[in-house]
Amino acid sequence: MNSLTYDSIAIDTNVFEHLMNKKYNKNEHISKLLKRFEKKNTSLLVDSKGEIRKEYSRRLLKYIKSAKENELRILLMIFYDLL
Repeated sequence: MNSLTYDSIAIDTNVFEHLMNKKYNKNEHISKLLKRFEKKNTSLLVDSKGEIRKEYSRRLLKYIKSAKENELRILLMIFYDLL
């Protein structure tokens, strides 16, 4: 099996929204994926105009307020990386 490494990656907002929804995060596959990126110290890419930052703030703050501990940890890391 090949091992791919990434220094940085762009992740669509929907991935984080699905992280918080058990209907879409069956068997916690999204949590596991994001944790792998975290363990490898992968940076989150953002655009120079700040559009991704605005979208994350607009769409993810409600999830941060109601998150469970594991999901909250992931979302907060992402959010603080963007501030």
